[in-house]
Amino acid sequence: MSSHDLAFWSWLLFPSSKLVEIGVDARDVVRCRFEATGHVRRAPVVWAEAFFSWGSVESADEIALKTGHTAEQVRQYARDAGLRTATRTRRRTHAELAIALWCDRARTPRESCVHFGVPPGARRILCSAAQELVDTAEGGVKEVLGWQVTQLEQRFAALRLDLQPPRHVLAAVRGGVCNQRRAA
Repeated sequence: MSSHDLAFWSWLLFPSSKLVEIGVDARDVVRCRFEATGHVRRAPVVWAEAFFSWGSVESADEIALKTGHTAEQVRQYARDAGLRTATRTRRRTHAELAIALWCDRARTPRESCVHFGVPPGARRILCSAAQELVDTAEGGVKEVLGWQVTQLEQRFAALRLDLQPPRHVLAAVRGGVCNQRRAA
């Protein structure tokens, strides 16, 4: 695997040492990771399955079930990281969040992440998905904003985004490839 073959999840989750091992110049790791994901450091692997759960998409209980943490650990991590979980009164789908993020032009990307409680990488992927919806709608953003929620959800689902890290990347960072150097 070369640095050109790396996908979003590898850039997001691989430690810098693994990126260097597969060909990224050590001086370029931070810049390349940022360009690929919006993050300058590796995202916490223990929260990888929840990466697209924030922004009021899933509740603390749902994220806990998905990640093996307690709901209180989820709430604490969310507070510490500036992320938002869904509540009884505030819940969005990925499609709704994507459009809301894409339309949030008055804020900088960082401010938008804070406002919606999402990680920068999730914002990038969701905004790209929203851009594709806008680009493929004959009437552009005006048409997209006029869609009923069911139509928005159907169009978003048709993009077939994989919002979960691939198993091979998780295996590599959780005890496989990426941790072999430490064990040696």
